[in-house]
Amino acid sequence: MREDIKSLKICGGKFASEICFPFWGNTTQANKKTPCALLYGRNGCGKSTIARAFRKIAGNEEETINSAKLCGELGNELHLTEEEKSKVYVFDQKFIDENIRFKENGLNTIVMLGSQLELDKQIEELEKKLNEKKDKLDSLQVILDRYNDDTDYKSPKYYLNKMEKKLKGDANWAGRDKLIKNIRINTSVRFDTYRKFISLKPKKSRDDLLVLFQYKYKELESARNGAQRIERDVPTNINGIDIDYINKLLAEKIEKPILSSRERFLVDISKKRGINFLYNIETTFSDKNVATCPFCARTINDNEKHDIVKGIEAILNKLVKEHQNKLDNSRPKKLILDLSPFIKLGELAKVCIKKLEIYNNFIEQIDKQIAEKISNPYQPIFDRLSKLEFDTLKNDLLIHLFKLEEEKNEYNKRISDVKPIVFELNRINAEIAHWDIIEIYKLCKKSMEEKKKNLSLVEDIKLEYGKLKYRKEQLDSKKKNVNIAVDFINHRLNYIFFSENRLKLKYIDGNYQLLVNGSPVKPNQISTGETNAIALCYFFSKICHDKPLEKVYNENYLIIIDDPITSFDNENKVGMLSYLKSQVQEFILGNLGTKFLVMTHDMMTFTSIFHINEELSSVVKDKYANFAGTQLKNKSWLLCDSKLEEYKSNEANEYSRLYNLVYDFAKGSSEASSLPIGNLMRQLMEAFSTFQYKIGITELSTKENVISLLPNEYKNYFRNYMYRLVLNSGSHKENEAKFNLDMDFQSLYTLDEKKRTAKSILCFLYLLNKEHVLAHMWKKSNEAFNKQVEADFNIWCEEIKNKKL
Repeated sequence: MREDIKSLKICGGKFASEICFPFWGNTTQANKKTPCALLYGRNGCGKSTIARAFRKIAGNEEETINSAKLCGELGNELHLTEEEKSKVYVFDQKFIDENIRFKENGLNTIVMLGSQLELDKQIEELEKKLNEKKDKLDSLQVILDRYNDDTDYKSPKYYLNKMEKKLKGDANWAGRDKLIKNIRINTSVRFDTYRKFISLKPKKSRDDLLVLFQYKYKELESARNGAQRIERDVPTNINGIDIDYINKLLAEKIEKPILSSRERFLVDISKKRGINFLYNIETTFSDKNVATCPFCARTINDNEKHDIVKGIEAILNKLVKEHQNKLDNSRPKKLILDLSPFIKLGELAKVCIKKLEIYNNFIEQIDKQIAEKISNPYQPIFDRLSKLEFDTLKNDLLIHLFKLEEEKNEYNKRISDVKPIVFELNRINAEIAHWDIIEIYKLCKKSMEEKKKNLSLVEDIKLEYGKLKYRKEQLDSKKKNVNIAVDFINHRLNYIFFSENRLKLKYIDGNYQLLVNGSPVKPNQISTGETNAIALCYFFSKICHDKPLEKVYNENYLIIIDDPITSFDNENKVGMLSYLKSQVQEFILGNLGTKFLVMTHDMMTFTSIFHINEELSSVVKDKYANFAGTQLKNKSWLLCDSKLEEYKSNEANEYSRLYNLVYDFAKGSSEASSLPIGNLMRQLMEAFSTFQYKIGITELSTKENVISLLPNEYKNYFRNYMYRLVLNSGSHKENEAKFNLDMDFQSLYTLDEKKRTAKSILCFLYLLNKEHVLAHMWKKSNEAFNKQVEADFNIWCEEIKNKKL
């Protein structure tokens, strides 16, 4: 560590702009050494920021510190080597938090120090992760149990069972396969039978496949039962029809003969009722036996009958009769085909019958037109019959008849060979089974994939769990093997508490257990002061770690200690101060280049260390024969509002100085307003009570033999007011109240209340021993001041009497 370090420049945290603190002096005298600096400052003044600055100098990350520099005598920045940085040690609350932990273990308290604490944090984090993995595995196991439960819809077995059920039974694949194989019981279905059907890609629907299966199965039955062959040929002989000739006859016009009125009447009748009606009339009246007209029911003679017959013969002349004969001869006949032997061939036979029906319907239309022309030969029909349509119908019918013939031939072949039928039936049955199970299979496949995914996740988590568990076992082993200088720490705890059993660490079952007065305690029973004692002992043990003790103090260090003594009773505070003094002395005596900075908010601690600093010079002289000529002067500082003020004191005037400081504050001095006035007033009362009555501060304000010394008009005021000041100053613990008044005094009281308190304390002491107080306030060669002090005291006492204070 560089011996020329004089000051710290810092920016960040409490200090918004860069500020320089000359903790170890800024003198240029070569023979002047300042190894130890002492700093007093109230909570919140920036001591923690200063500690973090030294951490940053040592190489630690400190986000709130913008810059931190060590400087020499002339303010020049000093750069530390890595080795020098490793010798910078900082004791503060952060060190305690990072290096000390108490953990409950049954009725005992386990103490973890330094690397043990870091290992324990890592172990706790691993345990947390292990618990998370365990919880995840447990939750996944619940899901996996569902995947293995064949009654749960999430399980693949659930869908495998459904597919198996869909394939079993008379109406399903197994039943149809029994028919195909011609066996007595349904084919057995295995757990993996479904695999044969899932990859099929049927082109027909399930319903169509079922119809086809029934048709093919009947065909199989016929073949197995020895069904007869169809020996007849499919009739394909269809006579042609001369459509053009028929259209010509229908369009032919027959000229009407010249007729009498009777004949025209008959023609009209023929138009209405057809030419056949005339033939009927002719036949009727040609009969000699007919005497009554069958059409009008009147009597008719032979002459009349003769005239009617002659008239009809005139109408039905030879030309007409010839035309009618041609028409009649051209009338086509319906096609009669016996297709009944081919019905067993199935659908194609039905199609042929339908085609034949359509063909005959067209023939019937032709016949109707011819019949219409025969009935009315004089009226041409120009609505031509379609030859194309006829040819199309005829050809279509012939094509299907030829196909039916081919089907018949195939049928005849199949009767003698069932293998192709069985093969086809198996294919159809498999495709039906595909439709039966495919949707269930999709759900099954999804369930299988989810199960596989969860199984994979379980394996991954198990692997991670195993790695975490192995890592934890390693850390547990490492934690047990951490070598803590327990004897070193216990020896120093004995020194602090003046007892071997008051506070002790004991190694039991791989852990360092804490015993108080020889008995185990719970973590919540350990006080802050006891925690700080262990922490400070461990702090110095870290500096000594892995080094021969006789060589530890010979090295050069920079040691920062922030508020080492808090929450102690008076006896143990003395022990802590004694231990701190021993360490400061050991390190500085070992190497004058070592530098200390001790910071505190406790005035008693500050005063005690101040005296320790004063004693170091003589101690060093006794050790170093060559010290003569070298001036050893340690520094003490007061820090307030980012201002550093050097603190100077000596045994002769310290008590008098307290009177003047409290008096200046009561008067409203601007300089005094920044002082730790609460602790100063308490120190003044402690000194007075000790010097005058050899009692403590509490007894000074409560003991009746002291109160009785006051004039009667002041007794009640001071009896109540001073008791409240001493025991109710904002601290709820009497031990804390003895030495830490200023801790809460600054925040609990207004400035006017603080001034009134200062006046009341001075008046209390003045009324008890006027000459004593004035003697310590007296200033040589300043009679005006001395008179003013006495006048002020009298005015304040009068105000108390009149209750204005």
